[in-house]
Amino acid sequence: MRKFTPLEAAVPKARLWPSRSGLPLMGFTAQSWKGYFFERFPKASIGIAAMLISFELGISMMSGYFMARFLAGSKTNARGRIPSLRFCFKTYKVHLHHWFIGLSVLVLTLMLHFFVGTPHVFYGFLSGIIVQGVVYYADWPRIVSRA
Repeated sequence: MRKFTPLEAAVPKARLWPSRSGLPLMGFTAQSWKGYFFERFPKASIGIAAMLISFELGISMMSGYFMARFLAGSKTNARGRIPSLRFCFKTYKVHLHHWFIGLSVLVLTLMLHFFVGTPHVFYGFLSGIIVQGVVYYADWPRIVSRA
């Protein structure tokens, strides 16, 4: 029978076996670490951390987060108030997540030095949309998949 280290005993929800590569990650795999971290990390603190840079940035980031949370699906693969952009290309399905669209708009507007209102409000709002899509859904990295 395997003996547990003090770290493994302190973190009961984490998977206690090595990662896919076979190398131990202090008892964590990427999936369990993400779950362990985000269960204990209040999501509103992302906006509060941005307030250290600017109050406008923090408020607009939180408003972008909650607007995306309101309009997007309640869980992974659930239809939201605004439907997702999905289409087929040959033998692949492409799902343009709202975080990916927000990131594309953010990069494009940063390159063109374009913003609506003040830069902190505009870029903070887009950043809140991006953060919500990455933090809230499990399938955020899956953009292209086989049909």
